[in-house]
Amino acid sequence: MQKDMGRFERFDFKIPAQVQVAISGADVLQLVTKNVSAGGVFFPTGNPFSEGLHVVVELLLGRRWESGKKAHVRVEGDVLRSVPGGMAIRFREGYSITAVA
Repeated sequence: MQKDMGRFERFDFKIPAQVQVAISGADVLQLVTKNVSAGGVFFPTGNPFSEGLHVVVELLLGRRWESGKKAHVRVEGDVLRSVPGGMAIRFREGYSITAVA
């Protein structure tokens, strides 16, 4: 089932992230989000991945839990739009949130 990213509210958050090609894991970009929604994310970059490419996005949330650890969100997605200056990624179903030191 495809998500319609336009139906989700977008939030202008700047979150550090790592984006990598899911199959090979070879191509890795260290980026910062421009905006995030429940359906996907937009990354400003001068070197966007190709449309349709399956990727893994890892976001490190800055807020510390009582344990002193940060939340780490890992989600798979597909590059929905690749334009000069950035790329939009549509999230796939399923994700994981873990605590990291």
